[in-house]
Amino acid sequence: MRDTNGLYIHQDSGINTMKSAFEHVMEMGTKNELSQYVGYWIAIVDNRIVAQEKDARTAYRKAKDQHPSKVPFIMKVPTEDVMLL
Repeated sequence: MRDTNGLYIHQDSGINTMKSAFEHVMEMGTKNELSQYVGYWIAIVDNRIVAQEKDARTAYRKAKDQHPSKVPFIMKVPTEDVMLL
């Protein structure tokens, strides 16, 4: 569930916590849920990957076609040799 600021509302042990789409994706990465998308651009809507493409524009368009009233979170899943600072 998303609030009006684009934050996801999660329930954890009965306590509501708010996470951004970025935090949700980073959590997926720690569980190796993103390994099949390495090198692809992914579009996420409502905590679900709704598109995967080789270019960001196509991923965005596919996500908007499926969810026209939502704003998808778009990112490229990096390879293991990428260092984030």
